[in-house]
Amino acid sequence: MPNFKYRAKNFEGKEVSATMEALDARELGEKLKKDGYILLEVGAADSADSAGEGGNSIKKLAQKLAAIEIFATVKIEEKMIFSRNLSVMIKAGLPVARALTALAHETKNPYFGRVILDVVEHVKKGDTLRDSFNNHPKVFSALFVAMVEAGEESGKLAEGLNILAAQMKKDHDLVRRIKGAMFIQQSS
Repeated sequence: MPNFKYRAKNFEGKEVSATMEALDARELGEKLKKDGYILLEVGAADSADSAGEGGNSIKKLAQKLAAIEIFATVKIEEKMIFSRNLSVMIKAGLPVARALTALAHETKNPYFGRVILDVVEHVKKGDTLRDSFNNHPKVFSALFVAMVEAGEESGKLAEGLNILAAQMKKDHDLVRRIKGAMFIQQSS
């Protein structure tokens, strides 16, 4: 089994760099997640491994991971739950960065978890929540960003997130009904 060098971050934001044995990068990421870490970077542990595979294994692995990121998605249900839970946590008085960190580690979607942790990093640097979400247009729509901005400016962020969750639920239900009708139409 090959060894991989990796850089990962735990729930508190502490970064670690080490080497671990795994079948591939995906297994490494799963092992780290079980230990409370999110994989940030991965590469072959030694040059002998990379030379044995044509000398380009690190480059190929990086390309493979980049390709996975390109096709990674976040389902509307995940964003709906995220919005609702963030709203509840903010209403309860939790600091935004702490609430986001908790939600990042709760999600089962590793891509969404990395996106949320990136939002946390930007918020900790002093960026607005709106700007932090706006860095990820593939995940957070213009409507999502605009509602967050309105919530920040009005001081009613929790209410804005609740409205977003309700709207996403309506959109999701509509899409489900349309797909169901199309399926029934095709069956007849």
